[in-house]
Order: sequence, then structure tokens, then C-alpha cells
Amino acid sequence: RKVEASGAVRLLGARIGGDLACDGGRFLRKGEDALNCDGMSVTGALFLREVEASGEVRLLGARIGGNLVCDGGRFLKKGEDALSCDRMNVAGDLFLRKVEASGAVRLLGARIGGNLSCNGGRFLNEDGRALTGDKMSVTGTLFLREGTTIAGTLDLASAEVGGLVDDPACWPSEGKLILDGFRYARFGGATPATDRRGDWLMRQRRDHLGSSFRPQPWKQAIRVLREMGHDTEARALAIRFEQQRRKAGVFRGMAGVLHDLYGAMAGYGHRPMLLMRWMAAVWLTCALFYQNASDFGVMAPTNPLVFDNPAYTDCRPRAGSLTNWTNSGTCNGPNEYTTFQPLLYSLDLILPLVDLQQDKDWAPMVTRARTSDPKGETEDFPLGHFIRVVMWFEILFGWVASLMFVAILSGLIKKGDEE
Repeated sequence: RKVEASGAVRLLGARIGGDLACDGGRFLRKGEDALNCDGMSVTGALFLREVEASGEVRLLGARIGGNLVCDGGRFLKKGEDALSCDRMNVAGDLFLRKVEASGAVRLLGARIGGNLSCNGGRFLNEDGRALTGDKMSVTGTLFLREGTTIAGTLDLASAEVGGLVDDPACWPSEGKLILDGFRYARFGGATPATDRRGDWLMRQRRDHLGSSFRPQPWKQAIRVLREMGHDTEARALAIRFEQQRRKAGVFRGMAGVLHDLYGAMAGYGHRPMLLMRWMAAVWLTCALFYQNASDFGVMAPTNPLVFDNPAYTDCRPRAGSLTNWTNSGTCNGPNEYTTFQPLLYSLDLILPLVDLQQDKDWAPMVTRARTSDPKGETEDFPLGHFIRVVMWFEILFGWVASLMFVAILSGLIKKGDEE
């Protein structure tokens, strides 16, 4: 303990039975390595509490039978590797609480049997990787809370941890987070806010959000939220994932248009009930058009036995005028004939498998023969043409929306995070 060394201290391949305590030590060599323990084996714990190192501290391939405790340590090798623990194996916990590292802290391929706590640590390497856990494995939980500062890139590519407990205030700045391949079983701490994980994921490298879009981090977070029972947050994040895929250019041209339409109509399959709202809006809007068409006398019976019945001669259109078949006391048709109802008419069109007899018995008039013209010329009804287009739109919309709804509920359409 409290050793002070101005030269290199090397314990390469050393075998130590029990604990090794270097608490308070000062390793002041400013060369490549101030303390080199590559390949060292300690059957107990290794204590590096409140050490100060001006050069690199190396634990590459070291094996530690207990905990590795670096609390309060100062690893000062600005712009270079300050603490290197690549391929290290720690049977217990790794504590980096309240450490100060002015260079990179490397945990590439490290194996940690307990927790990894970085709470309160300051990892400062603005122009490079401040904390690297590429391919790291932590059986327990990774803690990044209590004022942790990461000024530089946090690299967790292909790392695997049992749980993640973090705080938004401790995340690195935008563009400084690498999560591709990062796997975890749960989020710890308070219930995640709706947009919290989305904001976290948006701090990834810009190319991982754009030209080289990485879907795995999004799918991982969605799956974990869903498994934890946070279904609302999972759906919100899944929708944000689809929106980011669109911004990244994953869908282009017509595929992009259809993707946007799918999002607007059904929340990319995550909000199927949104389809019901769209159908209700289209149903009522079209019913309003049909009501106006009826008021202007455009809607007429389709059955020729009614339309051509001499009893209703005065109901048929005459030169320069139309007759209201639906509200006139003398033109309502036989009692056994269906009465035109705009809401039911619209419902009959938008629901493919429902037959209310409305669309069979009533239709808009688009042309009529000029009875006074011997040449048999016809007269157009522009409003009738317009209503016919509205009908076609409603029928097509009803089929598309209904099939989409059934496909989503039955799982025939896979959501983006399930691909």
C-alpha cells in the first residue's frame, strides 16, 4: 500500500495466492506502462483504491479470483490508454467508482462474474473512446449513475450484461455512443419514461443512425421493455424505430410511401386500433358526402322496377332539374323498398363483408338521356361522377384497412422489431 514508484512496476505473469493491495500507490512513470500486470493471477481480490498512475496501468489477460476495486483511482494518460484490462477475468465485482481517467479505459473482451459499477466515475477522452467494453461480458449489472461523466465515446459493441442501471445525465453526448450488438436482460432503476430509451438510442454514432443504420440496439431495447411489462413504452419505441429507419433511407421511393402510409394508418402495426379511428373518420366523412348528394337529388334507386315505374314518373330527373328521391313524400318508393340512409350507405361500402342492402338499392346518377332530344344525347351530372369516385375510394379503403387489421392481429404482417 501507498507505494511510490517513479519507474515501471511490472508483475507480468505473477502468481499471487491471496489478495494484492496497492491502495494509495503512486506510479509516476510517464512512459508506456507505469504498472504492468499482464497475465497476472490473483486468487483473492486486487485493490487499486486511490492509486495515481501517470502512465498506463495494464491488466491484460489478468485473472482475479475476487473483486477488482479501483475506487477513487486516478489514471492519467491523456489521449492514450490509461487503464487497459482487455481479456481480463474477474470472478467477483469490478468497481470503478469515482475513478478519474484522462485517457481510455479498456475492457475489451473482459469477463466479470459480478457487477460492474462506474458510479461517480469521470472518463475523459474527448477525441477517442473514453470507456470501451467491446465484447465484454458482465454476469451482473452495469451501473452508470450517481454523477458518472463520460466525455468521449462509450463503446459497448457486442457487450453482454445481465442488467443496465443508468441515468440520462450520465450518458455521453450525441454521436458518442456505440451499442451495436449490446445485449442485456433488463433495465434497472425507476420505470422507464416513454421517450427515455429513444433519446438514449439517438445518442449513437451518426452513421449508425443514418447511412449504416444499426437496427439491433433498437430491437434489443424494445424486446427488453416488452419482457419487463412496459408495453406502452415498447410500442412508442418501436414506432420511433420505424421513423428512424425511414429517415435513415432504409425505405425509398414507393416502398417509403407505403411505409409512411402504414405508419399513419396503424402505427407500423403497433397501434392496430388506430385503423378503427381512420375507418370511423372515412365512414362519417363519406356519409356527409352522400347526404349532400341525396339533398341535391343525385341518389336514386337502382331497381328499374322502381325507377321506371309510371307511378314515379315525376320523380325522375327532368330537363334542368333533379328530384330528391330520398326525402320527398311522393318519391320515397314502395314501402318494401329500402329507405336511403347516408350513414348505413357509407357503412355498407366501407365494411367489405357486411351487406346492408343500401349500396345494392341506391346509387348516384351520373348521366341521363335527354328525353326531348331525338338524337339520344345524354346529360352529365358532375356531382354524381364525384360521388361515384368517393364510393370507389371508400370501398378500396375499407378493403385495405380491414385486411391490414386482420393481418396485424393474426401476425401475418410482422412488425419492424420482429423481422
